[in-house]
Amino acid sequence: MGSGVTHVAIIVTETNGKPEDNLATSDTGDSGEVVRLASGIQAQKASPNLEFESSVLDSDCKDDSVEKDNIDKVTNQKSQETLKECKVCLLRKFILSGVNNGKDPRYYGITCLSDGRIVITDSDNNRCCLYDSSYNHVLDFMLSPGPCGICTVDVDEVAVAFHNENKIQFLKIGDQIQPLEQISTERRCVSIVALNKVELVYVGTTNDASTYYYGVITRDGQEKSCFHIPRGDISYCNVYIALNSSKTRAYISCRDVRTVYCVGLDGIVYFEYKIEGDENQGYPLGIQLDRKNNVYVVVMNSNSIHRLSPECQLQQIAKNMIPTYPRAICFQQSCDNFLLTSGDARNLHVCYVYELK
Repeated sequence: MGSGVTHVAIIVTETNGKPEDNLATSDTGDSGEVVRLASGIQAQKASPNLEFESSVLDSDCKDDSVEKDNIDKVTNQKSQETLKECKVCLLRKFILSGVNNGKDPRYYGITCLSDGRIVITDSDNNRCCLYDSSYNHVLDFMLSPGPCGICTVDVDEVAVAFHNENKIQFLKIGDQIQPLEQISTERRCVSIVALNKVELVYVGTTNDASTYYYGVITRDGQEKSCFHIPRGDISYCNVYIALNSSKTRAYISCRDVRTVYCVGLDGIVYFEYKIEGDENQGYPLGIQLDRKNNVYVVVMNSNSIHRLSPECQLQQIAKNMIPTYPRAICFQQSCDNFLLTSGDARNLHVCYVYELK
């Protein structure tokens, strides 16, 4: 790979109402380092007694011939930026439903059904919030403790993972939300995505949250595969997962190590994208892919969205009109619009709807 990575600013406009800002700035200090791992590297197979090393290069890889010299690195150069206009329209924003106990909501996960309805998890208030296709609040369904990751499994079904529980709960979404089966899991599955109607891909942790794993689990609780996340050492629960269109690779966003990993479901590590710099450059949170397998990463602190290629190369940074404290992202079925949850400094918790141009 060469080093001439192109940065593209995203220009954001608002279709209804007065735009809050004008042109996206050309300062892409949020840029990180893209690392392409040699094709032979594999994530470590999970073992109850395995101590995970701090670097995938130093770990017990299946391919011992891999050396540091075999890794291509592409460093984003700010001085070589070429700005191109790419428009994203803010279609609307709506206030998320409040709570009666006065506890600050934490809208950790969001998913869209095929009919346009939206389900959002509020982990700090133990609830799932249902909205109709016009973004009106329908109802809250209490689900404890700490629902976080959520994914659509079928046209009217979702699955929910939990922060501190070894379980996954399936829900039927009709006029009401009805609980379906609940499965027990060996690990805490913090974030999940549907592989098909009977299998999920999860990101999970040991009970002490010292090491993270990813793998495939069936709807009856059978763990079909499990691998250590590269460069483990992740102790914070903010991890998100998404699949590519062929459902052969997963993209995992890890807040603690400020890295996005592209991994195969067979344990192969393909690519990394790491956000370099100090805390102001941000932490990756929610992650989603569009129809072309471009990767959209929500970055907290810098209040931006990083758009990556399928190979985890930085393509664009959207900063203008991205809210304070962005967290979870979800594409609607057409993949032309996406939703973004946030809690701004005034604790007005808002969901934003954007259109890709």
